[in-house]
Amino acid sequence: MEPVLTPAQTLNPPRTSISRWLVAGSILLAEYLLVSLKFDSLPLTERGGSWVVIGRLGTLAPLGVVVAASILLLRARLQRPAARDSSAPLTPPPIGWSALCGHVALGLAFYAATVRVFTGDAPAGSPWLWLLLWAALGGAMSLSLIVALVGRRAIQWGATAWLLACAGALGAAAWLAGAFSQSFWHPLSRATLGIVTGLLRPFAPLEANSERLSLALNGFEVTISSVCSGFEGIGLITVLMSGYLVAYRKKLRLPNALVLLPISIAAVWLGNAVRIAGLMLLGGYVDPELAYGAFHSKAGWVIFCTIALGVAAVAHRSRFVTKTVLDADETENPTAAYLLPFLTLLAVALFTGMFASNVDLAYPLRIVAAAAALYGFRSYFRELVLRVSLLSVVVGALVGLAWVFSATGAAPKTAPYATFEALPAWLFALWLSFRIAGSVIVVPICEELAFRGYLLRSIVSRDFTSVSFQRWTPLALVASSLAFGLVHERWLAGTLAGAAYALVQIRTGRLSDAVVAHGVSNAIVAGFTVLAGDWSHWL
Repeated sequence: MEPVLTPAQTLNPPRTSISRWLVAGSILLAEYLLVSLKFDSLPLTERGGSWVVIGRLGTLAPLGVVVAASILLLRARLQRPAARDSSAPLTPPPIGWSALCGHVALGLAFYAATVRVFTGDAPAGSPWLWLLLWAALGGAMSLSLIVALVGRRAIQWGATAWLLACAGALGAAAWLAGAFSQSFWHPLSRATLGIVTGLLRPFAPLEANSERLSLALNGFEVTISSVCSGFEGIGLITVLMSGYLVAYRKKLRLPNALVLLPISIAAVWLGNAVRIAGLMLLGGYVDPELAYGAFHSKAGWVIFCTIALGVAAVAHRSRFVTKTVLDADETENPTAAYLLPFLTLLAVALFTGMFASNVDLAYPLRIVAAAAALYGFRSYFRELVLRVSLLSVVVGALVGLAWVFSATGAAPKTAPYATFEALPAWLFALWLSFRIAGSVIVVPICEELAFRGYLLRSIVSRDFTSVSFQRWTPLALVASSLAFGLVHERWLAGTLAGAAYALVQIRTGRLSDAVVAHGVSNAIVAGFTVLAGDWSHWL
């Protein structure tokens, strides 16, 4: 039965929090990285004919990334007044599960089309028809996710068209400025070389040649050319942040807000140096082809967008640069508070995991990112009861022991030893500290917020915040536990563990008990892994 809408609701559909857009953007970014890091356009250019032109279209991908960043940067400001009518309800629409299922189905079809187009021999038929099919599937996949999270009625199509036009113009201007600024790269390259050398030389046998502007590590060599100098990012961020300052000029404290420009420029330049340092480590110790290929071309854009959006997010909450907190109603979204920490953890894990052979040495990055997301939404968790019951400790211990002793056919115990032996003792100790703290504290909090705090309750009722932690239905218990299991390699054991944590929450009526039970389980697994030297549980 369709709900009856009042005239006000018909004219002003529920407004969607900016956090919903950020969640959608994070998922799409993770999916983009999964595809772009796995496939390359080189096979297309080797086929000849029209395939060469199509393969070279990939050089325009950075333009799309900058436009996407512009959309997120300007979205709240460039909506037309009707879209920001204060009479509109503040509650975001419920998650569209049918659209979410459609997103998964379209994602599988898009992946299959990507395999057919980018690998093996050229598929039969017109190359341009294949490109059209591939692009249509990708666009439909993205749109289905946005509809699922944002809601079809909540999308103001007129305002969206206006936003796309403005963001497209700003993104194109930034992209052209980045390309133009490369002509001034040479003086900055030497400084970039010095920064990268300072970052790596204390930890790695790095060889730097200031005359050739080159770096070498274990036979892997790069030259600080115009692309690596950081000038392109400086041109991009200057135009992008200038557009942001113009769009929000009435709500910013000027000239205070002008400090955002030098901060953004410095952050982008230093971020570029960190990218090159990561490139050297990846090429020198892991895989030179991976470093020269996907990482070299993709990491810079991820860092750039993160800095641009991060500076804007901090600015929105700084009394020094803003007159008031901008669009405060758009930050009030408990859905993002419960889901975004886990999605952040997952997105960073997907990205760093692609560069790991046996052990993800960049594991601390996912923990730092997830902890930052938790800290950003800390105000939502103050009302949660933080009591610990004996039941949670006992159930967590039983699950942990069952997890350890039921492991069969796991990876060889000695698989990571070679990786660990190549590390300095202090660096291994640092990695191990993050691994244990992440497993015992950060990961349980993020996963319990997402699967028990949000998913289980949202299946009971669309307004999940009104659902007690003791309420449940068989469907909610099974579906949330199965979803939890599917994000673990041992999905059946993960499903049973998720059900155990859910029952603890239902019995005590507190989410914190599920977190404690999960943390105790992971602590037992961590203790067994370290003391027994069986690293297979962490692979």
